Amino acid sequence: MSHPWIVLKFGGTSVATPDSWSLIASRARELKANRRVWIVASAMADVTDRLEEAVEQALRKDKPRALSRVHELHDRLASEIGLTPEDTRTTKSLMDDLEGWLEGIRLTGEAAPRLRAKILSTGELVTTRLGAAALERHGVETRWVDARKLLQSRPRPGELESRRFLEARVPPVEEPAQGERAAAGSRVVLTQGFIASTDQDETCLLGRGGSDTSAALFAVMLDAEKLEIWTDVPGLFTADPRMIPSARLIRRIGNREAQELAAMGAKVLHPRCLPPLAEAGIPVCIRSTRDTEIDGTRIEGVQEEHAAVTAVTCRTGTTLVTLSTWAMWETPGFLARAFAPFAELGISVDLVGTSQSAVSMTLDGVPGGVEGRSFKELIGRLNGLGQVEVEHPCAVVSIVGRRIRSALHELGPALAAFRELPVHLISDSSEDLNLSFVVDEQDAQPLVARLHGLLFSAQGGDPRLGPTWEKLRGVKQDRPSTETWWCHHREALLGKVTDGKARYVYHLPEVTRRARDLLASLPSIGRFYYAMKANPHPAILEAVASEGLGLECGLAFIA
Repeated sequence: MSHPWIVLKFGGTSVATPDSWSLIASRARELKANRRVWIVASAMADVTDRLEEAVEQALRKDKPRALSRVHELHDRLASEIGLTPEDTRTTKSLMDDLEGWLEGIRLTGEAAPRLRAKILSTGELVTTRLGAAALERHGVETRWVDARKLLQSRPRPGELESRRFLEARVPPVEEPAQGERAAAGSRVVLTQGFIASTDQDETCLLGRGGSDTSAALFAVMLDAEKLEIWTDVPGLFTADPRMIPSARLIRRIGNREAQELAAMGAKVLHPRCLPPLAEAGIPVCIRSTRDTEIDGTRIEGVQEEHAAVTAVTCRTGTTLVTLSTWAMWETPGFLARAFAPFAELGISVDLVGTSQSAVSMTLDGVPGGVEGRSFKELIGRLNGLGQVEVEHPCAVVSIVGRRIRSALHELGPALAAFRELPVHLISDSSEDLNLSFVVDEQDAQPLVARLHGLLFSAQGGDPRLGPTWEKLRGVKQDRPSTETWWCHHREALLGKVTDGKARYVYHLPEVTRRARDLLASLPSIGRFYYAMKANPHPAILEAVASEGLGLECGLAFIA
């Protein structure tokens, strides 16, 4: 029996340096003694963004200056790996094609979705070509495979051209023989994430974050033993650890909970990658390229039935639309008419709440944003049905877990965090996996800090949870010392003293950080007030108020 496959996926920050490829080579050598290794790599960090910027510059008839950054990143990696011009002949050809496509856009002023897809695919193609050479230099014999030869999208009826080429859907298919033919006997294969082909053999993309989906599709195709997603954090946490240092590592989680966590704001993996893996029974391990000794998070078909709260998540930049009319009451088909424009304009609805005379919904994604043509047309069509109100920007704060309704009695004390806080919509997941609150965007971060502090202890208890982020990485590594912020601004500060007189200087990021730390460290306190007599500077007051603190001014309190 042949050795089973393990699929490894590495994101943009994990393929950007020679040290990154040294780690990838080390992991491949470690596994290939009794496994075969299928590596899926993203474009280097910042490359796809710069390619999109170059397209926009070409559309404005400007020289695509952003392309110089793409050249710089790839040239630096090739140089640091020690590649020769002969080694980079293929990547030079890819970059020459890229420049030709951009020049064509600059001359015609047009960039069709199929051309955008070809341009944006260049990042993955070049990065993996350089990566294959890097692995060879580390003594890992590697076969480079074009993902477009293996992953084919399936267009949907009436699908917009932009979605067909830039957000394509590829059905998962278990076809080990196809993978074997592509591998051609090699124990290590390197291919691309994010890219696939249409049924007409044209390049298409799986949408931003699509490399996770690519890795899942390859794992299913190969009937892999497992999928490892390597990123810059060691797994899923009970909150965003960049904002909540006391967030705890989630050691083990079920597929549906993990998908809900990803969909509701956790950015470590794309929610679309999990369903095909769950269906195929393939576990996922999230590991960190910065902390290779940490086992990370394991996602699999956990069969635990007891109620549990797993995390507090937040999504910002959300738009809430409310349609109100008495014509809705007892009118068959009204909601069908109300939702029809969303499908026709390609606007995805996320959370929904209804009453006898109104329906409120948050929007997952709006092509062109709230200032774009699609959204304006949507509002115009909804106005024909009733009164429309728009709240933007909002945030969705979610308590994620399993059997949340059975844990409501445990959530009681945490709901005190909503005292004096406007909530636009409350949504209870039909699958009992989350309880979500739509709030003003400025209120979201303090709310997440308070909810997390009330729901999660920093130690002990739940065996599913591991150490806190600050314990794993160290507080001093991730949070600047209160004595050293000024060191980064020394020259600018000295430049303000030209007459020998003293100056008072206020550092607003430090004020904001201190306010957040205070809220997170004492979550049981219902409301904090900042004493204006300490410093009444308007910018200071705005900063603390934006973090959720009230203002105390003598005998008065301002909420």
